[in-house]
Amino acid sequence: MIDNRKISYNDVIHPDYRDCLHEQWSQTLANHGILVLEYPILTKGGQIKWVWEKGSGVYSESGEVVALEGFITDITERRTAEQIIRESESRLRYLLGFYERAHLPEKELLAYALEGACVITGSQLGYLAFLNDDESELSMYAWSETAMKECSMQEKPIVYAVEKTGLWGEAVRQRCPVITNDYAAVGTEKKGYPEGHPQLIRHMNVPILDGDQIVIVAGVANNPLDYTDNDTRQLTLLMQGLWQVLKRRRIEEEFQSQQEQLTEITEMIPGVVFQFYSQSDGEKGLYYISSRADEVFGISSSPEGFLSRFTEQVDPRDRDSFLESIEDATKAGLPWNYEGRFIRPSGEEIWFQGMSRPIQRGNELLFNGILLDITDRKDAENALNERIKELSCLYRISDAIEGSGRPYAEVMQAIAEIIPGGFQHPEITAASIRIDEEEYSTSDYQLKPWSKQTEIFVHKEPVGSITICLMEDNQILDEEEILISTIADQIGQYIERIRTVARLHQANEQLTASEEEIRNRLDEIVTAQKQLALSEERYQAIFEHTNAASLIIEKDTVISLCNSAFEKLCGYSKDEVIGRSWTEFVSDTDREQMIAYHRQRRETGEDPPQRYEFTFIDRGDASHSTLVTVGMIPGTSQSVASIYDITDRKEAEVALSQAHKKLRILSSITSHDVANKIMTIRGLLEIALDREDKQYTGICHDEIRKATDAIERQIVFMREYEQIGIQESSWMELAPLISRIDDRQLPVQNTCPEISFYADPMVEKVFQNLYVNTILHAQTATRIVISCEEREGDLAIIWEDDGPGIPDDQKEEIFVRGFGKNTGFGLFLAREILAITRITIQETGTYGKGARFEIIVPEGAWQKGR
Repeated sequence: MIDNRKISYNDVIHPDYRDCLHEQWSQTLANHGILVLEYPILTKGGQIKWVWEKGSGVYSESGEVVALEGFITDITERRTAEQIIRESESRLRYLLGFYERAHLPEKELLAYALEGACVITGSQLGYLAFLNDDESELSMYAWSETAMKECSMQEKPIVYAVEKTGLWGEAVRQRCPVITNDYAAVGTEKKGYPEGHPQLIRHMNVPILDGDQIVIVAGVANNPLDYTDNDTRQLTLLMQGLWQVLKRRRIEEEFQSQQEQLTEITEMIPGVVFQFYSQSDGEKGLYYISSRADEVFGISSSPEGFLSRFTEQVDPRDRDSFLESIEDATKAGLPWNYEGRFIRPSGEEIWFQGMSRPIQRGNELLFNGILLDITDRKDAENALNERIKELSCLYRISDAIEGSGRPYAEVMQAIAEIIPGGFQHPEITAASIRIDEEEYSTSDYQLKPWSKQTEIFVHKEPVGSITICLMEDNQILDEEEILISTIADQIGQYIERIRTVARLHQANEQLTASEEEIRNRLDEIVTAQKQLALSEERYQAIFEHTNAASLIIEKDTVISLCNSAFEKLCGYSKDEVIGRSWTEFVSDTDREQMIAYHRQRRETGEDPPQRYEFTFIDRGDASHSTLVTVGMIPGTSQSVASIYDITDRKEAEVALSQAHKKLRILSSITSHDVANKIMTIRGLLEIALDREDKQYTGICHDEIRKATDAIERQIVFMREYEQIGIQESSWMELAPLISRIDDRQLPVQNTCPEISFYADPMVEKVFQNLYVNTILHAQTATRIVISCEEREGDLAIIWEDDGPGIPDDQKEEIFVRGFGKNTGFGLFLAREILAITRITIQETGTYGKGARFEIIVPEGAWQKGR
């Protein structure tokens, strides 16, 4: 501007301030004074800036003004800050006014809001419009008083389509504030106001959102100065405050409507709904009782005095605990849950349950809850408890019978003392067991008129009796008579077993030296069992001491910290885990229950299980059986969880179950088959000693040798059988298993691709036994073909020959132990080995066309390749 003859400094001054500034300079120069003032200027780009000026005139000797001198500095930032403060103060004043006027009609509240909008933005005009749910229509609810006065339109429309509005709808379409400081420069298609509407110079409107939805559009116009971002911010904050007040009013109106509906609903609930209060000064009472009180309890539903009326009818046996439960709940501010007996005015006794949760309201604690008649449920529970007592009695008797090493007399006495616990009134029940003139009874047993006697049978022959006596006048129930009969059957079976064992023991004492070898073999089996048990115990010890996957969980289920063991378990790094919800690692079947436990620990005050199992899902969507221990961190809403991967243990439990099954079979073999052969040898020896005929002695010798050979085969079978499940199951390749078959006698053709499946290491014996079975029973066979088929996820391994095949009536019998001309163990062993890993085998061939064995490997237990 220096030496600029086209533009003077006066041109830079904002037009609104030029005349005022010229007048003040004139007065200052006339008085030879100093001028200090603030005013706005216009930059070359049209931007407004505020400056502070201090200056005076330069005078000639004659006193004429020859020049002006002074200092001018930019104070725009200070002026802006001061303006923001003033606008913020105004906005806060109006926000407070919203809450003071919240009770006024909505029209008056909106008018007050528009007044505030114009004040804080320095605007002359203003309007408020609400949007419908799909944001397609603007409903004009309020105009500023100035706008109404200036508007000459005969009819002011109420509802506007957003798509047809001009700048009014631009804030909706752009979903952000829109400032128009030169309205005349806007295209005609966007001006969008009808003839007769007040003339606009500057315009600004802002959208007010509730979540993602625009609910209000607030607009102002004709500020003498340009609108700024601060204006949009101040207007937005003011209107957001207005919306909160309006929203609260509407919620309260909705609440009132819902209260009326709730009253209607409570009258339909099959119980008595109530609202109980406990005030800080100790006063207690009820604000509300639903009308069903008379129907359920036979007393008036009037809230006044209801607590006293109800308490008077509570059974005296429960009255003190009932009142104590109310006192405890009100003092601690905890949920109330009580069950007790209630005597209706008619004299009928019922069971009731009261449940409620507390809400703090001012200086009083409100309990909203329900009173229910639970008599039917209690009757069912009592019946169930009696059945549980009976089952527990039978279990304890079974446990006493199965206990090792206890003398017969001790067992019988223990049974007599257990029996009263299974009856409805054990305190007045006595029992006596009489076997072969020996009596075993409880200490208080006396024969009374109220008794029941049941005989004990062994092989349909009576050997004794059970007598149950009630020491007081009462009745033995029908269910209890059934229990007595069941106990008599248990005792009869026990006596039969004891006598059978005694006979076997007597026979065992007469066994020859060959029995010693069998005992040695049995000792080896027992030793192997102990070693197996010891190895299992060591495995359990190692497993239990493995480092747990641990994490800290926030109230909102977000993981805030985890250790490296959890990284290993889930497959994510710590950075990836932290910030995630732990529910992402829980299977769909367990998630809902675990979320309920999570809430119970923090919100309801209940005590959910601290230790339980669930299915864990890792990064690759693989499932893990896991055991979790969860505890709260005192004084916080955080919890600590330690997760153990027990997948291996679960598989071990399955294997152990199979091992137990195998041991039971071994026990059967030992006690039955071997004992029969030994008795045969003993009988032949006695016959040989009584006869002098050498030829007959030789025949006995041959028979003894055959029996001895059978015992030896039995022992070889036991050695092989006891190996099933001893070694850990693993992935086995099919092709090498087939290739190790010595097929020189009959060729084997394997057409299967490379396949692996999960099986016991003894699975090789399955294919060897199938080969031997074909050689022995299909002498006309010329070939064996092995093929594979995939069936709905399962794998079928098919073994076929072209021999005579298996008759239909023998297709299952060939898998029974002892069936056949030889040992009868081959196919039985094959099925047992495969069953360790849930693999099945069956014969499906057509008799006359050859045998066909199908081995079915379940989905997930086989894979293509190695």
